[in-house]
Amino acid sequence: MATASEEQSIVAEDIAQQINKVAETVETSAGHADITVNRGQELEKVAQDLRVLVERFSFNR
Repeated sequence: MATASEEQSIVAEDIAQQINKVAETVETSAGHADITVNRGQELEKVAQDLRVLVERFSFNR
């Protein structure tokens, strides 16, 4: 009985460690997603600025 209990304890500890690794990975992925969203917004602003400059250039001809 003691052996089965020890094995269950080891398995439970392994599962807990794996869950922690998954949680860390999810947290990292969420952080990267936030960065990607911010970069996308920055690119959208640059595209808008470029559009305005191109329109000025086109009207000045």
